[in-house]
Amino acid sequence: MRPYIALDGTWKCSLRRPLTHEQERAGLLYVVVALDLKGLKALMQHQDGKAARLAGRSGNGGPVGEGGPPEATAP
Repeated sequence: MRPYIALDGTWKCSLRRPLTHEQERAGLLYVVVALDLKGLKALMQHQDGKAARLAGRSGNGGPVGEGGPPEATAP
């Protein structure tokens, strides 16, 4: 879906639906929220990377990763 500004002024984007159990275990998110468009795009790219790593691996590994990219979470 396309990013949009919510009523509270934050930027939001729904990424995937529905998530599979494997995607949830890997830490993929259904929606990302940021204070600005730059931060939202960074979070979207981070999620895309996690999804690509998940799609490229085989077996029952642990979570792909946690948290967001530094540029999206830094003060």
